Amino acid sequence: MLRGNLAEFPLVGILQLLLKDRKTGAVRILVQHAGSIGVLHGVVIDAAFHPSRAERALSLLNSLPAASFEFDGNTRPLETTIQRPMHELLLSLHIEQIQWTTIRERLKDWGLEPYWLSRPDKFGSAEQAMIAEFINGKRSIERVLHDSPLTPLRTAELLIEMANLRMISLSPIHETVQPQQLIVLSVYHPDISMVFVDRTLLRTWTSALGPVSLVVIGPKGERKTFNVAGRDNISERILIPDATLRSMRLARGVKVTVIPSGGV
Repeated sequence: MLRGNLAEFPLVGILQLLLKDRKTGAVRILVQHAGSIGVLHGVVIDAAFHPSRAERALSLLNSLPAASFEFDGNTRPLETTIQRPMHELLLSLHIEQIQWTTIRERLKDWGLEPYWLSRPDKFGSAEQAMIAEFINGKRSIERVLHDSPLTPLRTAELLIEMANLRMISLSPIHETVQPQQLIVLSVYHPDISMVFVDRTLLRTWTSALGPVSLVVIGPKGERKTFNVAGRDNISERILIPDATLRSMRLARGVKVTVIPSGGV
């Protein structure tokens, strides 16, 4: 039985070998969410990598830097979800494999959840706007790649592009700058771009990140970025100008999520 690890025997090489020998069966990829590739007389006709199917699943399996695999010649594929000619498919997978290697250097931990540093009102492209709908701090990078309407490779490229523009973070949140749940209080202040937090909390953030701005997310997902200053003795609270409270439709006493963003 053909078996090994993708780290030593890349997926393209496996499929080329099966095509040469006109094999029928299934390539089992033994990872956390087991994947499989259906082959009929050497031609790839199906792929699954939960929750994705077809070429999306095949691309994501091709992205894996290492995983055990084995070929099961006793299983005949039951569905046809991939109809691209085999020579085109192999060429595409070969090119993707090179690109995925570079991307993996940046997207090392696919279990991380991308989060907004500063979400713009308007995006630089329609593709960025499409991906933005899948970034909410609850989906992992891997899940975004599965769920995106764009190809996994293009989705990964856009995540890196948006990170380079400091729109999102693709790194673990520093232990001292975890998002905070703070209670809203109003304050009279003429600068509606300014909010106030406890001086000690602000000092913790700036010691980790340098000068910071603050992303404030309301209970219904309302989101706005502010300059931030410190005040004494307002632990677990945030002071927001009256005019801003009205514009964001926030009530005094509600809890908001605040995320510091460095590099301002």
